[in-house]
Amino acid sequence: MGNWVEARANCTLDGAYRQIVNAIKHDVDCFNGLPADKRKYRRISWECHEDHVIFTRHGGDPSPLKEAVSVHLADKDIEIRRNNASLFRVEPRWSELYLACHLTIQGRVQTLPAISQKAIGNLFFW
Repeated sequence: MGNWVEARANCTLDGAYRQIVNAIKHDVDCFNGLPADKRKYRRISWECHEDHVIFTRHGGDPSPLKEAVSVHLADKDIEIRRNNASLFRVEPRWSELYLACHLTIQGRVQTLPAISQKAIGNLFFW
């Protein structure tokens, strides 16, 4: 069992934001590491700003599409946007029952991989 005190101390907007951004960066690295034909000759880059990170798709087959997903640290939650339109918001919530920090979308608990896929899956495979 993990250290619940440390987990509780990290159950903050900043902590959740870092977890989400790191999960998406990991998935981007995995995607960019695929053979070019498997990723339809696309690649994803990211740029970090003070309160948000932008993930941008470059190139593509059959047509070069440039689209972006951004992760924003807001006042009360973390907002995920695609081309500046809001996709969804994530809130960290401490669970007294499980002694864990749950990431929620509209009150429903989500895993980091599910949040990453929901955020950038279309950049990879659409």
